[in-house]
Amino acid sequence: MKLVQATVKFQARNVNTRYGEKCNAVFTFADGEETTIWGPANHPPLFALSKGEQVTLGLNANGKYSLVESEPVEPTKPNLQVLNPTPGQAPVTDFLTEQCDLYRQAYLVVLKEMSGLVEGEESLRAIATTLYLQAQKELPNLKARVEEFTPYPVAPVTRPVSLNGHR
Repeated sequence: MKLVQATVKFQARNVNTRYGEKCNAVFTFADGEETTIWGPANHPPLFALSKGEQVTLGLNANGKYSLVESEPVEPTKPNLQVLNPTPGQAPVTDFLTEQCDLYRQAYLVVLKEMSGLVEGEESLRAIATTLYLQAQKELPNLKARVEEFTPYPVAPVTRPVSLNGHR
C-alpha cells in the first residue's frame, strides 16, 4: 500500500444512494487531484475529520484510496528490571546491545541514502532490515578485511594517570 498525504476539501456527509445510506468525504492532493472516500452512514473516522485537515490516505493495488487511521501512541517507559541483567546475563545483554547498534546503524544509513527514493516508513524499515541481515552475514569477512588493511596494530586508548593524584 502506498501512503499519500491529502487535505480534507469537504467534510463527511451522509448521502442516500441506491445501496442505502452512505457517507463520503472529498480529499485534495498536493497536485490538485481530488478523490472521494465512501463509508457506511455516520462512519466515525470520516466524520471526525474537519475541512483543511491534513490526513494520510492509502492507495491499494486496485487503485482505491482509503483513510489511514492512526491513534496517538504514548511512549512506554522501559521496564528497568530488564535493563539490570542478573549475573551471567551480561554476555547476552552485550550481544543484544551490539545487534541493536548494528540495526540502528543500518536504519540511519537507509534514512540518509534512500529517503528521497523510497516512499513510506514501512519500505525504509524493510530495506534497513535487509541490510542488517546482510551485515550480520558479512561481519566476519568485514572484520578480516579491516585487519588486513590496517597498517599498524591498533592499541586501546588509555587516559594518562598522574602520580600526584590530580588529573
